[in-house]
Amino acid sequence: MFVFTKNTALIILAAVLTLLAGCISVQTVRPGSSGYVQQSNEQPTNYDTIKPDQDGPGVQTSAVVPEGLKSAIVSRVIDGDTIVVVINNTTEKVRLIGVDTPETVHPTIGGEFYGQQASDYTKSKLSNQSVGLELDVEERDRYGRMLAYVWLGDQMFNEVLLREGYAQLATFPPNVKYVERFTAVQKEARQQQRGFWGEH
Repeated sequence: MFVFTKNTALIILAAVLTLLAGCISVQTVRPGSSGYVQQSNEQPTNYDTIKPDQDGPGVQTSAVVPEGLKSAIVSRVIDGDTIVVVINNTTEKVRLIGVDTPETVHPTIGGEFYGQQASDYTKSKLSNQSVGLELDVEERDRYGRMLAYVWLGDQMFNEVLLREGYAQLATFPPNVKYVERFTAVQKEARQQQRGFWGEH
């Protein structure tokens, strides 16, 4: 014969509360949630989930091309990290975010080592090409240049410059969306002594 005691009631109550707690925790996890707090109102996209290989080899250098790119035609290459584009019949000078190539036309320091190679490489890849421009937090720098990640097909050219050793990482917050990927790609380029890394 089953005797309903105070201890039995407490055990049943504890079991019910445990089940309810489990249900609540399951309901608060949204489908597709990444598990981290977003720092902005920007919606997460597929490429946000791509993590760089911290050991170097196998770095993902192409990703799902983000939506909402500004379509442009490259009309001129100024140097390795600065181009001129035409967007809807408007000419814009664009500075590539997150990278710095050696100077070729700087007004005070002139040309730097490997600057001409970097400039020639960018010219060979981007001249007269149709590209997509992805903006970050700030749209322009203090010189009025548009700041952008330049997509050529499914590859981000900023990242290509780092991977091939024509540029170094140059981070200027708050425009740091791809800084982890860029850091990993530069590490691989240095290890493999690509571009100017093999000339030092």
